[in-house]
Amino acid sequence: MRGIFRWALGIGLILTAAAGRAQAPPAPRLVRILLEEYRFVPDRVTLKAGETVRLELVNTGTVTHQFRSEIFRGIDVFIRTAGFDVRSERVEVIWIRPRAAAVVEFARRTPGEYRFWCSERTDGVLHRELGMEGRFVVIP
Repeated sequence: MRGIFRWALGIGLILTAAAGRAQAPPAPRLVRILLEEYRFVPDRVTLKAGETVRLELVNTGTVTHQFRSEIFRGIDVFIRTAGFDVRSERVEVIWIRPRAAAVVEFARRTPGEYRFWCSERTDGVLHRELGMEGRFVVIP
């Protein structure tokens, strides 16, 4: 009888450990966007509604760029860049200096298309007008 009890107890511990692992949230999906003069690479990113995204914005250019997107409106966003970390529900713009990067974590639950663009100017011309814009497509 003790052998059966030990076996059942062992199975119970294994099942409990397996259940604990199954409940752990998945790791954020890594998406990297390069900010070049004057474009984003890639300029179209497809995401699944509700998935947590770790967006790495890397400025490979020689001028400061801005990253603005409708996808951040009304959701909790965590930003990490040189010198500070911030969590906010109101993200308007992220400035990224040349050869620097920023990391943004978020989850958008509403399917749809969300634009992103650079609103910085060089010689009076918006980078967006030079082609620096793109889209997130969030699918169900």
